[in-house]
Amino acid sequence: MLEANQAMHGLGFVRTACLLLSAWLPEITSLKSRLEAAGIVKAEGNAFVKQFHTNPDAFLGWEVHSDGTIWFDLDCMDLDELQYCGFGFSETDQPAGTHHDTDVYIAHRRQVEDRYSASNWSTPRLDQHQDVSCDHCAVLDGRLHATFFRNLSTGDVAQDVSIVNRTYRVSWAIGVVRDGRVSAHNFTPRAESEYMYINFLEPEATEMPKFEVHHEVSAAGALQMALTAVLGFALLCELLS
Repeated sequence: MLEANQAMHGLGFVRTACLLLSAWLPEITSLKSRLEAAGIVKAEGNAFVKQFHTNPDAFLGWEVHSDGTIWFDLDCMDLDELQYCGFGFSETDQPAGTHHDTDVYIAHRRQVEDRYSASNWSTPRLDQHQDVSCDHCAVLDGRLHATFFRNLSTGDVAQDVSIVNRTYRVSWAIGVVRDGRVSAHNFTPRAESEYMYINFLEPEATEMPKFEVHHEVSAAGALQMALTAVLGFALLCELLS
C-alpha cells in the first residue's frame, strides 16, 4: 500500500511538471529569435547594435530615419590614430574572404571615407562621389568613434549599394593607416560565420545562413539538444496522462 501511494505521488509530480512545462514550452521555443540568432541587440528607439569583434571590442550601430536616411555609429576600442575601423555590405552569396560589389565605409582619425570594392581581392577605392556625411569622428583615449549618415538610396548606382528590405552580408576590418592611406588589415572575417548578417530596415527579419559546425557544439546545437530533451519529456507526459 505504501509503495502504491509513493508511486501515485511520483506520478502526480510528473503530471504537475508536465503542466508547467506545457505552459513554458512556447516561451522556451521562442527564446532564439532572429535578432538573437544574428547577435543584434535593440537599443533605444529604433536603433540597433551589433558587436562584431572582441579584443579589441568593436560595435556597429544603426538607425533608419523617416526622411530616408540611415545613421551609422561605429565604435572601436583600443585603437590609435594610426589605425582604422570599417565595414562594408554586399549580397550574401559570396565566398568567404571576398568583397565583390561591396559598399565600404572606413573611419580613421577625424574622417569617414565612402569606398567601393568592385572586384574580389582589390583594395576598396575611394568613391568618386562621397555620399556619406560625417556627424562626428574622432580618436580619443584609445577609442575610435564615428557617427555618420547616408541616404538609403544615394543615386550612385555605380559605386554604392542601395539599402532595401533584405539581409546583407556585412564584412568588417580593423587595420593600419600608413602615410595617410588605408593599408593591410589586422582583423577581418576568415570564415563565413565571422561576417555580420543584417537586414538594416527590418532587423527582426534578418536571415542567417546555415554554417557547418565541426568538432564543437554551437549555441544553436546546444539549444536544439535542449529542445529535443524538452520535447522528449513532453512526450513522456502525454503517455502518462
